[in-house]
Parts: sequence; structure tokens; C-alpha cells
Amino acid sequence: MNSTGSKKTANGMYPIFVRIAVKKEKAYIKTGYEIPDLCQWYDGKIVAHSDAAMMNKRILFELKKYNERMREIYSTTF
Repeated sequence: MNSTGSKKTANGMYPIFVRIAVKKEKAYIKTGYEIPDLCQWYDGKIVAHSDAAMMNKRILFELKKYNERMREIYSTTF
């Protein structure tokens, strides 16, 4: 799942993270993307941004990669 950090960084931007949760534990992975205003984040996607389509595609690619890795881990442990 995508998530934004609710804290601004020193440069005034909001970083976009991928959140992974397993058994009540959470990990946040940086995507390398940032948005200048939280109103550009809606329903797990970047909106109202000139590069929104490209950014969402790249983040979706990262999500798919992590989902595939999680499936591999679960298939070998259970």
C-alpha cells in the first residue's frame, strides 16, 4: 500500500513511502518521490501533479515487486 509521511521534510516536501505490514509490524520503504502538498495525495495515488501518471506507474511497479517478493516468502515458509 502507498502512504505518505505526514511530516514535511526540510525542503518542504512530503515523501511517498510504501508501507508493508505483517503480523502487527510495519515497515516503510522510500519511493524517492515527494509531493509539495498533501492535497496531491488521494486514495493511494498522486493527483493534481504534472508528473502524476508517471509517478503512479513507477510506484505501482514497486508495489508489484514487493507483493511478488512477499508471495515468494510466504510460499517458502508455509
